[in-house]
Amino acid sequence: MMTSEADRVPLRIGIAGSARHYAPYSQATASASTLKTVAIADEEPASARAWMRRMGRCRTYSDPDLLLADPDIEAVLCLSEPACTPDYVLAALKRGKHAFVEAPTNPDARWEQTAELAREHSLILMPSMPLRYEPGLRAAAACIAAGRIGALQEIRCEWTFHPSWVTHLTGSKAWWPVLARHAIQTLSLAADLLGSPFAVSADIDPPQGGSGASDLATIIVQHLHGVSIHHIARATGSPRLEQYILTGRNGVIDAYGPAKGVIDRSIRLTVMLRTPEGDEALVRSSHQTSHRTNVDDQPPYQRMLEEFGRACHSGSGATTLDHWFSGVRAFRSAAVAAKDRVKLQIPLSTMALIGGQSPFAAGPDRGVA
Repeated sequence: MMTSEADRVPLRIGIAGSARHYAPYSQATASASTLKTVAIADEEPASARAWMRRMGRCRTYSDPDLLLADPDIEAVLCLSEPACTPDYVLAALKRGKHAFVEAPTNPDARWEQTAELAREHSLILMPSMPLRYEPGLRAAAACIAAGRIGALQEIRCEWTFHPSWVTHLTGSKAWWPVLARHAIQTLSLAADLLGSPFAVSADIDPPQGGSGASDLATIIVQHLHGVSIHHIARATGSPRLEQYILTGRNGVIDAYGPAKGVIDRSIRLTVMLRTPEGDEALVRSSHQTSHRTNVDDQPPYQRMLEEFGRACHSGSGATTLDHWFSGVRAFRSAAVAAKDRVKLQIPLSTMALIGGQSPFAAGPDRGVA
């Protein structure tokens, strides 16, 4: 007899990470019907109490390693160091626990090993990729799948933000970590819609100091079924903006809103369908609320964690690290191309032959956290 989702026992999870920096997760896990938090590992007592106020009564640990030894835990949410490192995730998988990981921006070959181990043991290893679950962009993807703009040909991702905003959110003025965190998400999203990337060109400013700093990045990627353009700017005096323009053979989808995306996790986009017949609002959003049509109203983080819970029960269906890898590989190639002033598109397979180092290894401000 099959068990319906409503009758299914929620997945018992442990959370390793600070509530101070991960409020969206505490809100989402408290609301997700497929998950039940039974333990929390947080080195900060005040932060642990913040988790418990939202989650209710559960066990607490000061050491994330103790979380892995808890036999009652079926899956671990790895949200901050050391829990979101390959070594910790590998340890969780070896104990037979599924893992959800705050997607790292530092490319590390050991992540390939974790993905392989998860496959070998039929475990779910899912990265945090909230952009894939943003309701407006899901509505856009559904519109494309229905053929309303014809074959998708190009995706343009625009994002501008103020330096002080990033400093407040990340505690750092570093340009490369912020660039990587956002670009990997948009590059992965583009790969989902246009197919695997096979050639990259980029023009990325080196980090600049001072209050008047203006850092810009333009990454152009050739995919199997079209082109994606990623333009990211840190500029003083510019309005914060997030915009996705998806161009098809017969129309355009325009998704836009304040630049509150991957970094502060409060995306609110307005989505317009523009065709020769006229404009149609797929999603209308304001700063305070969103009015959506033809799209589920669940917030991105809740939808993402609900999918994680369902995938762990069924053994399939979740976003995997393979989706994240496509964005990382494209970004690594863009970083090398930009450093060596390569303006033409270069196949990813030949990037290793380009002289010079990637900015990932070029000092504290240019390394990716």
